[in-house]
Amino acid sequence: MPQGTVRWFDAERGFGFLALEDGSDDLFVHATEVVNDDGTKLLREGQVVEFEIGEGDRGPQARRVRVTGDHAPDAQLGVLGTVSWYEPGKGYGFITPDGGGAEIFVHSSAIVGGSVIAEGQRVAFLVVDGEKGPQADHLLPLGAEAARQAASDGADGTVSWYDGAKGFGFLAPDSGGDDLFVHVRSLVGGLDELFEGDRVTFDVAEGERGPQARNVRLVGGPAHRGAPAAPARGRSGSSRESGGPVRGGEGVVARYDADRGFGFISPDSGGDDLFVHVSVVRGAEALQEGDRVRYKVRQSDRGPQADGVERV
Repeated sequence: MPQGTVRWFDAERGFGFLALEDGSDDLFVHATEVVNDDGTKLLREGQVVEFEIGEGDRGPQARRVRVTGDHAPDAQLGVLGTVSWYEPGKGYGFITPDGGGAEIFVHSSAIVGGSVIAEGQRVAFLVVDGEKGPQADHLLPLGAEAARQAASDGADGTVSWYDGAKGFGFLAPDSGGDDLFVHVRSLVGGLDELFEGDRVTFDVAEGERGPQARNVRLVGGPAHRGAPAAPARGRSGSSRESGGPVRGGEGVVARYDADRGFGFISPDSGGDDLFVHVSVVRGAEALQEGDRVRYKVRQSDRGPQADGVERV
Protein backbone atom coordinates (compact mmCIF):
# COMPACT_ATOMS: atom_id res chain seq x y z
CA MET A 1 0.00 0.00 0.00
CA PRO A 2 1.42 3.46 -0.89
CA GLN A 3 2.69 5.65 1.95
CA GLY A 4 3.35 9.34 2.30
CA THR A 5 3.31 12.40 4.54
CA VAL A 6 0.63 15.04 5.04
CA ARG A 7 2.09 18.07 3.26
CA TRP A 8 -0.69 20.32 4.50
CA PHE A 9 -4.36 20.01 5.43
CA ASP A 10 -7.01 22.72 5.75
CA ALA A 11 -9.32 21.50 8.51
CA GLU A 12 -11.91 24.22 7.85
CA ARG A 13 -12.33 23.35 4.18
CA GLY A 14 -11.69 19.64 4.66
CA PHE A 15 -8.96 18.88 2.16
CA GLY A 16 -5.21 18.92 1.62
CA PHE A 17 -2.33 17.20 -0.13
CA LEU A 18 -0.06 14.25 0.61
CA ALA A 19 3.65 14.11 -0.25
CA LEU A 20 4.25 10.64 -1.67
CA GLU A 21 7.11 8.47 -0.46
CA ASP A 22 8.24 7.70 -4.02
CA GLY A 23 8.66 11.40 -4.83
CA SER A 24 5.88 11.61 -7.41
CA ASP A 25 3.41 14.51 -7.60
CA ASP A 26 1.52 15.43 -4.43
CA LEU A 27 -1.87 13.73 -4.11
CA PHE A 28 -5.16 15.46 -3.29
CA VAL A 29 -6.98 14.13 -0.20
CA HIS A 30 -10.49 14.97 1.02
CA ALA A 31 -11.62 14.60 4.64
CA THR A 32 -14.27 12.07 3.63
CA GLU A 33 -11.49 9.62 2.68
CA VAL A 34 -9.82 9.68 6.12
CA VAL A 35 -10.50 6.43 8.04
CA ASN A 36 -8.79 6.89 11.41
CA ASP A 37 -9.60 4.36 14.14
CA ASP A 38 -10.95 7.11 16.41
CA GLY A 39 -13.42 8.21 13.74
CA THR A 40 -11.89 11.66 13.21
CA LYS A 41 -11.77 13.03 9.69
CA LEU A 42 -8.82 15.38 10.22
CA LEU A 43 -5.15 15.22 9.28
CA ARG A 44 -2.18 17.22 10.57
CA GLU A 45 0.88 18.40 8.69
CA GLY A 46 3.74 15.92 9.04
CA GLN A 47 1.66 12.84 9.85
CA VAL A 48 2.69 9.61 8.13
CA VAL A 49 -0.18 7.94 6.27
CA GLU A 50 -0.95 4.95 4.11
CA PHE A 51 -3.63 5.07 1.45
CA GLU A 52 -5.04 3.76 -1.79
CA ILE A 53 -5.09 5.74 -5.03
CA GLY A 54 -8.29 6.23 -7.00
CA GLU A 55 -9.59 8.47 -9.76
CA GLY A 56 -11.58 11.53 -8.77
CA ASP A 57 -13.48 14.04 -10.91
CA ARG A 58 -10.27 15.94 -11.58
CA GLY A 59 -7.62 13.23 -11.55
CA PRO A 60 -5.90 10.89 -9.06
CA GLN A 61 -6.64 11.33 -5.37
CA ALA A 62 -6.05 9.46 -2.12
CA ARG A 63 -8.64 6.94 -0.90
CA ARG A 64 -9.01 5.24 2.51
CA VAL A 65 -6.30 7.33 4.15
CA ARG A 66 -5.08 5.99 7.51
CA VAL A 67 -2.56 7.64 9.87
CA THR A 68 0.34 5.33 10.77
CA GLY A 69 2.69 7.78 12.50
CA ASP A 70 2.55 11.18 14.18
CA HIS A 71 5.45 12.79 12.38
CA ALA A 72 8.03 12.08 9.72
CA PRO A 73 11.30 13.66 10.93
CA ASP A 74 12.48 14.62 7.43
CA ALA A 75 9.11 15.85 6.14
CA GLN A 76 8.89 19.26 4.49
CA LEU A 77 5.72 20.82 5.89
CA GLY A 78 3.48 23.12 3.92
CA VAL A 79 2.67 26.73 4.81
CA LEU A 80 -0.63 28.49 4.12
CA GLY A 81 -0.73 32.11 3.03
CA THR A 82 -2.23 34.78 0.80
CA VAL A 83 -0.80 36.31 -2.37
CA SER A 84 -0.07 39.94 -1.52
CA TRP A 85 1.15 40.85 -5.01
CA TYR A 86 1.85 39.03 -8.27
CA GLU A 87 2.83 40.30 -11.73
CA PRO A 88 2.07 37.67 -14.44
CA GLY A 89 4.12 39.49 -17.06
CA LYS A 90 7.23 39.39 -14.89
CA GLY A 91 6.45 35.97 -13.46
CA TYR A 92 6.99 36.70 -9.78
CA GLY A 93 5.36 38.14 -6.68
CA PHE A 94 5.09 37.91 -2.89
CA ILE A 95 3.06 35.90 -0.36
CA THR A 96 2.06 36.83 3.19
CA PRO A 97 2.26 33.72 5.44
CA ASP A 98 -0.70 33.06 7.75
CA GLY A 99 1.58 33.03 10.80
CA GLY A 100 2.87 36.53 10.10
CA GLY A 101 6.44 37.53 9.40
CA ALA A 102 8.14 38.80 6.27
CA GLU A 103 6.59 38.33 2.84
CA ILE A 104 7.88 35.33 0.88
CA PHE A 105 9.12 35.72 -2.70
CA VAL A 106 7.52 33.41 -5.30
CA HIS A 107 8.57 32.79 -8.91
CA SER A 108 6.21 31.42 -11.55
CA SER A 109 8.40 28.32 -11.91
CA ALA A 110 7.43 27.30 -8.36
CA ILE A 111 3.68 27.14 -9.13
CA VAL A 112 2.43 23.58 -9.53
CA GLY A 113 0.69 23.06 -12.88
CA GLY A 114 1.80 26.42 -14.29
CA SER A 115 -1.22 28.29 -12.89
CA VAL A 116 -1.39 32.10 -12.87
CA ILE A 117 -1.99 33.31 -9.30
CA ALA A 118 -3.62 36.60 -8.35
CA GLU A 119 -3.54 39.10 -5.52
CA GLY A 120 -5.70 37.91 -2.60
CA GLN A 121 -5.53 34.25 -3.65
CA ARG A 122 -5.07 31.59 -0.98
CA VAL A 123 -2.07 29.31 -1.52
CA ALA A 124 -0.13 26.48 0.13
CA PHE A 125 3.62 26.22 -0.35
CA LEU A 126 6.98 25.09 0.96
CA VAL A 127 9.61 27.57 2.15
CA VAL A 128 13.11 26.95 0.79
CA ASP A 129 16.38 28.90 0.81
CA GLY A 130 16.89 30.86 -2.39
CA GLU A 131 19.84 32.91 -3.59
CA LYS A 132 18.46 36.02 -1.89
CA GLY A 133 16.75 34.45 1.10
CA PRO A 134 13.59 32.41 1.79
CA GLN A 135 11.27 31.80 -1.15
CA ALA A 136 8.21 29.71 -1.95
CA ASP A 137 8.46 26.37 -3.70
CA HIS A 138 5.92 23.74 -4.78
CA LEU A 139 3.11 26.30 -4.54
CA LEU A 140 -0.48 25.07 -4.85
CA PRO A 141 -3.21 27.67 -5.59
CA LEU A 142 -6.28 27.27 -3.38
CA GLY A 143 -8.51 29.97 -4.84
CA ALA A 144 -9.04 33.67 -4.31
CA GLU A 145 -9.64 35.47 -1.02
CA ALA A 146 -13.31 34.52 -0.98
CA ALA A 147 -12.30 30.87 -0.97
CA ARG A 148 -11.67 31.17 2.78
CA GLN A 149 -15.40 30.66 3.13
CA ALA A 150 -16.44 27.16 4.13
CA ALA A 151 -17.28 24.88 1.23
CA SER A 152 -20.76 24.49 2.75
CA ASP A 153 -21.88 27.55 0.78
CA GLY A 154 -22.67 25.11 -2.04
CA ALA A 155 -20.15 26.52 -4.49
CA ASP A 156 -17.78 24.45 -6.60
CA GLY A 157 -15.02 27.05 -6.78
CA THR A 158 -13.87 30.66 -6.92
CA VAL A 159 -13.11 33.05 -9.76
CA SER A 160 -9.33 33.50 -9.64
CA TRP A 161 -9.08 35.85 -12.67
CA TYR A 162 -11.48 37.25 -15.24
CA ASP A 163 -11.10 39.76 -18.08
CA GLY A 164 -14.51 41.31 -18.67
CA ALA A 165 -13.40 43.07 -21.85
CA LYS A 166 -12.39 39.81 -23.52
CA GLY A 167 -15.03 37.65 -21.86
CA PHE A 168 -12.91 34.89 -20.37
CA GLY A 169 -11.00 33.94 -17.24
CA PHE A 170 -10.19 31.11 -14.85
CA LEU A 171 -11.90 29.38 -11.91
CA ALA A 172 -10.08 27.76 -8.98
CA PRO A 173 -11.94 24.54 -8.02
CA ASP A 174 -12.45 23.97 -4.28
CA SER A 175 -11.22 20.41 -4.73
CA GLY A 176 -7.81 21.60 -5.91
CA GLY A 177 -6.09 20.89 -9.19
CA ASP A 178 -5.53 23.17 -12.16
CA ASP A 179 -7.64 26.28 -12.70
CA LEU A 180 -10.45 25.85 -15.24
CA PHE A 181 -10.90 28.09 -18.26
CA VAL A 182 -14.29 29.83 -18.40
CA HIS A 183 -15.79 31.80 -21.30
CA VAL A 184 -18.62 34.32 -21.07
CA ARG A 185 -20.74 32.01 -23.25
CA SER A 186 -20.72 29.49 -20.38
CA LEU A 187 -22.37 31.88 -17.91
CA VAL A 188 -26.05 31.12 -17.21
CA GLY A 189 -28.86 32.37 -14.99
CA GLY A 190 -28.71 35.92 -16.34
CA LEU A 191 -25.02 36.25 -15.47
CA ASP A 192 -23.03 38.26 -18.01
CA GLU A 193 -19.74 38.89 -16.20
CA LEU A 194 -17.57 37.52 -13.39
CA PHE A 195 -15.30 39.22 -10.87
CA GLU A 196 -12.32 37.95 -8.90
CA GLY A 197 -13.48 36.29 -5.70
CA ASP A 198 -16.97 35.38 -6.95
CA ARG A 199 -18.13 32.00 -5.64
CA VAL A 200 -19.69 29.90 -8.39
CA THR A 201 -21.13 26.51 -9.26
CA PHE A 202 -20.24 24.90 -12.57
CA ASP A 203 -20.03 21.72 -14.61
CA VAL A 204 -16.79 20.48 -16.13
CA ALA A 205 -16.76 19.60 -19.82
CA GLU A 206 -14.05 18.79 -22.33
CA GLY A 207 -13.21 21.67 -24.64
CA GLU A 208 -10.90 21.74 -27.65
CA ARG A 209 -7.92 22.28 -25.36
CA GLY A 210 -8.91 20.35 -22.25
CA PRO A 211 -11.37 20.67 -19.35
CA GLN A 212 -13.28 23.92 -19.00
CA ALA A 213 -16.19 25.23 -16.95
CA ARG A 214 -19.76 25.18 -18.29
CA ASN A 215 -23.14 26.27 -16.87
CA VAL A 216 -21.48 28.73 -14.49
CA ARG A 217 -23.81 30.25 -11.88
CA LEU A 218 -23.16 32.75 -9.10
CA VAL A 219 -23.56 31.54 -5.50
CA GLY A 220 -24.65 33.97 -2.79
CA GLY A 221 -23.60 37.59 -3.07
CA PRO A 222 -21.11 38.72 -5.69
CA ALA A 223 -17.61 39.66 -4.63
CA HIS A 224 -17.46 43.04 -6.37
CA ARG A 225 -20.69 43.39 -8.38
CA GLY A 226 -21.40 46.92 -9.47
CA ALA A 227 -17.91 48.17 -8.61
CA PRO A 228 -15.27 48.99 -11.19
CA ALA A 229 -12.58 46.40 -11.69
CA ALA A 230 -9.54 46.95 -9.50
CA PRO A 231 -6.50 48.12 -11.44
CA ALA A 232 -3.41 45.96 -11.61
CA ARG A 233 -0.91 46.91 -8.92
CA GLY A 234 2.84 46.65 -8.86
CA ARG A 235 5.02 47.01 -5.79
CA SER A 236 4.95 50.74 -6.36
CA GLY A 237 1.13 50.76 -6.36
CA SER A 238 0.98 52.21 -9.87
CA SER A 239 -2.11 51.40 -11.92
CA ARG A 240 -2.89 50.81 -15.58
CA GLU A 241 -6.12 51.78 -17.28
CA SER A 242 -8.02 49.60 -19.72
CA GLY A 243 -8.21 50.77 -23.29
CA GLY A 244 -7.71 49.90 -26.94
CA PRO A 245 -4.57 48.79 -28.75
CA VAL A 246 -1.67 51.13 -27.97
CA ARG A 247 1.10 49.72 -30.16
CA GLY A 248 2.24 46.70 -32.10
CA GLY A 249 5.45 44.76 -32.27
CA GLU A 250 7.22 41.50 -32.90
CA GLY A 251 8.78 39.01 -30.53
CA VAL A 252 9.44 35.40 -29.64
CA VAL A 253 7.20 33.00 -27.71
CA ALA A 254 9.06 32.53 -24.42
CA ARG A 255 6.78 29.80 -23.09
CA TYR A 256 3.35 28.45 -23.99
CA ASP A 257 1.07 25.84 -22.44
CA ALA A 258 -1.05 24.45 -25.28
CA ASP A 259 -3.18 22.36 -22.91
CA ARG A 260 -4.25 25.39 -20.88
CA GLY A 261 -4.17 27.81 -23.79
CA PHE A 262 -1.91 30.62 -22.62
CA GLY A 263 1.71 31.69 -22.42
CA PHE A 264 4.09 34.64 -22.72
CA ILE A 265 5.87 36.52 -25.51
CA SER A 266 9.27 38.23 -25.16
CA PRO A 267 9.11 41.49 -27.18
CA ASP A 268 12.03 42.28 -29.50
CA SER A 269 11.97 45.80 -28.06
CA GLY A 270 12.70 44.49 -24.57
CA GLY A 271 10.71 45.00 -21.41
CA ASP A 272 8.34 42.65 -19.60
CA ASP A 273 7.01 39.51 -21.26
CA LEU A 274 3.45 39.85 -22.58
CA PHE A 275 0.65 37.48 -21.59
CA VAL A 276 -1.02 35.79 -24.59
CA HIS A 277 -4.24 33.75 -24.59
CA VAL A 278 -5.25 31.22 -27.23
CA SER A 279 -8.35 33.26 -28.06
CA VAL A 280 -6.21 36.02 -29.64
CA VAL A 281 -3.95 33.71 -31.70
CA ARG A 282 -4.71 33.66 -35.43
CA GLY A 283 -4.50 30.31 -37.21
CA ALA A 284 -5.40 26.78 -36.18
CA GLU A 285 -2.03 25.63 -34.83
CA ALA A 286 -1.05 26.23 -31.21
CA LEU A 287 1.93 28.45 -30.47
CA GLN A 288 5.21 26.82 -29.55
CA GLU A 289 8.20 28.07 -27.61
CA GLY A 290 10.56 29.87 -30.01
CA ASP A 291 7.90 30.89 -32.56
CA ARG A 292 8.38 34.37 -33.97
CA VAL A 293 5.16 36.36 -33.83
CA ARG A 294 3.66 39.73 -34.70
CA TYR A 295 1.09 41.22 -32.33
CA LYS A 296 -0.76 44.25 -31.06
CA VAL A 297 -0.69 45.32 -27.42
CA ARG A 298 -3.94 45.94 -25.60
CA GLN A 299 -4.36 47.28 -22.07
CA SER A 300 -6.52 45.06 -19.87
CA ASP A 301 -7.32 45.49 -16.18
CA ARG A 302 -4.31 43.21 -15.61
CA GLY A 303 -1.94 45.37 -17.63
CA PRO A 304 -0.59 45.05 -21.19
CA GLN A 305 -1.24 41.80 -23.03
CA ALA A 306 -0.84 40.55 -26.59
CA ASP A 307 -3.72 40.74 -29.06
CA GLY A 308 -4.11 39.73 -32.72
CA VAL A 309 -1.12 37.38 -32.53
CA GLU A 310 0.13 35.81 -35.77
CA ARG A 311 3.29 33.99 -36.78
CA VAL A 312 5.83 35.75 -39.01
